[in-house]
Amino acid sequence: MTAANFPQAIEEYSLSIWRNPGNAALYSNRCAAYIKVMDLGNALKDAQKGLELDPTFVKLYLRLGNVYNLMKSYHKALEAYDQGLKIDPKNAEIQ
Repeated sequence: MTAANFPQAIEEYSLSIWRNPGNAALYSNRCAAYIKVMDLGNALKDAQKGLELDPTFVKLYLRLGNVYNLMKSYHKALEAYDQGLKIDPKNAEIQ
């Protein structure tokens, strides 16, 4: 994804989710694109939905923490990062 392609990426991930709504990775990727365009409400929904589908998906805890951080909900961000670290304590990204 390049900066100019985030809206297009959101559309393509949305289509992929429509075709395969049980794939947590698609929600994670669309969440990342929403973060890039600062659509934090939709990013939050995607992180939460992805975690509902796969509560062991560490990258989604990272994305959820990043969304909360950008929303200045620092306590919730730390909780999300801590949840991810419980699953993968050595994950460098989430540390």
